[in-house]
Amino acid sequence: MRNNASPVVQDKNMTRREFLWLSSMLAGGLVLGCATDPVTGRQQFMLVSEEEEIQVDKQYSPLQFSADYGPTQDQSLNAYIDGIGKKMAARTHRPHMPYSFRVVNATYVNAYAFPGGSIAATRGILLKLDNEAELAGLLGHELGHVNARHTAEQLSKGMLTQAVVGGISILAGTQGAGYGELASQLGSISAGALLASYSRDNEREADALGMSYMIQRGYGSEGFVGLMDMLNNLSKRKLSAAELLFATHPMSDER
Repeated sequence: MRNNASPVVQDKNMTRREFLWLSSMLAGGLVLGCATDPVTGRQQFMLVSEEEEIQVDKQYSPLQFSADYGPTQDQSLNAYIDGIGKKMAARTHRPHMPYSFRVVNATYVNAYAFPGGSIAATRGILLKLDNEAELAGLLGHELGHVNARHTAEQLSKGMLTQAVVGGISILAGTQGAGYGELASQLGSISAGALLASYSRDNEREADALGMSYMIQRGYGSEGFVGLMDMLNNLSKRKLSAAELLFATHPMSDER
């Protein structure tokens, strides 16, 4: 991590004056770090710009795809997945993002999205789907995460936590500092770490958005119901092949 000019309190046992000063800096950061949620239209705490989301995606998504044995060589299958995904993406809250969809060769059951719109489904999860509507529900759910900026939100919270714990006066390169500052804060983070567990609120929002996006493209809601039934059955059986899916996409009875 680069040593910026911003003063850092080396001792975690800050004095009262230092704590009050840091709090005022954080309060200013909270104001500066507000953005409009593209889905709800409400104010959202955000320290990561859209351009930074795209740059983070470009840097880290290829590493995860490689870890999953790369995209399938079946070009027709990739074109089919990409076609369905992009038709749905055109009707989302952020249609301008550089979306791409592919199948990766991993046999475990999972699908994931990076913040700039790179989305992948494993061969393992495709084998569990019964029809195109369920596939649309799956891709719609991942589109929901991108459109609600869930990864960017998690990154922003992490930057705030780092500022509080480490005593950093400026919130780790807030908006306007550019991707270089964000990259220095991410340091040696792994690609998988960007796919860290979503909250149940994140999952509910992505579910609602996913169903909305698929219905707008003419798919019946029963496709999403079928997808949820399949996931719930896997969750109850606790299949090892699906452990990562449920670690990053927590299930609940209501889902």
